[in-house]
Amino acid sequence: MIKFSCEKVFLQNAIAVTSRAVAQKSSIPALEGLLIHADQQLTISGYNMQTGIRTGVDAQIQSPGRIVLSARLFGEMIRKMPDDVIVFDADDKLTVHLTCGDASFEIIGL
Repeated sequence: MIKFSCEKVFLQNAIAVTSRAVAQKSSIPALEGLLIHADQQLTISGYNMQTGIRTGVDAQIQSPGRIVLSARLFGEMIRKMPDDVIVFDADDKLTVHLTCGDASFEIIGL
């Protein structure tokens, strides 16, 4: 569905910036998440019905697509990974596999 690789520092900075616009508690789960959109460029967006932030990230995109992930959980996973290239791979069942060096995480998207 969506696959890309990116330097951890670029991805972590983009998540930190866009997470400022994400709702902390919402009756709409997607508002607590970040939209990850990979097409010609990787774009990460956060929105809370009043404010929206969109950030572009340098990445090697193998398969285009889009998915929404929990901003808090995604940010924590990226922060705990080693400083290296992160490979992001989401399948059709919205399961995201994050790998970086010898670290590996899975998260379910929306």
